[in-house]
Amino acid sequence: MFDELVGQGGADPTLTADIRVSEGQAIEFQVVKNRDWNKRIFPTPEGNAILGPSAGGHACNWKLQVPPDHVSLHVRFDPTGQRSLMWWLGQSRHAALEGNYALIGSWSDWQTLYSFHRSDEYRDMFVADVEVPAARDIAFQIVCNTDLRQRIFPTPFGDIISGIAETSHGLNWQMQVPPNKALLRLYFDPVGRRSLAYEFCEREGVALSRTYALIGSWDRWTSLHEFVLDETHGKVFVAELEVSGNDPIEFQIVCNGDWNRRMYPS
Repeated sequence: MFDELVGQGGADPTLTADIRVSEGQAIEFQVVKNRDWNKRIFPTPEGNAILGPSAGGHACNWKLQVPPDHVSLHVRFDPTGQRSLMWWLGQSRHAALEGNYALIGSWSDWQTLYSFHRSDEYRDMFVADVEVPAARDIAFQIVCNTDLRQRIFPTPFGDIISGIAETSHGLNWQMQVPPNKALLRLYFDPVGRRSLAYEFCEREGVALSRTYALIGSWDRWTSLHEFVLDETHGKVFVAELEVSGNDPIEFQIVCNGDWNRRMYPS
């Protein structure tokens, strides 16, 4: 039975496959071109080159042992140029969500761990908030189970894989911190192929120190309606006003009473 390698579209020449496997299973595989068994693509015995397509290559396979709690094999194959093949294993959902994850990055000279916590809002998501230096280039990886040798990191193709620290050297998430926002918020989903999203926010003290007011179409954008800090939640501002029940409305948020400092949706 064949498991198809699927193209990514656009300018990306690589092909990928996601395959269910059994934990503890010993696996060997090759790549077959056009479903023709006489056109096999396989590694050299040393694993430092890719040969084929040909009818040869008997027993010249990519080989791996599936560890406990891993249930998926992910393969990315680049058939162009010298060709390359990467593979990595995915944990079961239960094992991935039972893991402990922390951020490590360049802003602390790769010395300090910043813990993720399970999100109350997003299913299967872990969240971390870290203060980073503004207007600087930063790089980071994820550490598993407080073991500095167990890393999660991106590949040049954007896949997120796990491995030991020696193999992950230089494979970092990299970005530039905006000049006016120095709180990095990360959303990490460890299940399946994994995903990581991020945003830059203001520090909490800065955000809570200013005033906020609504301005809107209900009075032709002429007056401000102040938000009040909701002491029940401590970090939430609330504004209430009466508007017509028949007309559509539009509004923005004004900061510190300055009409030139507005918040609005993208």
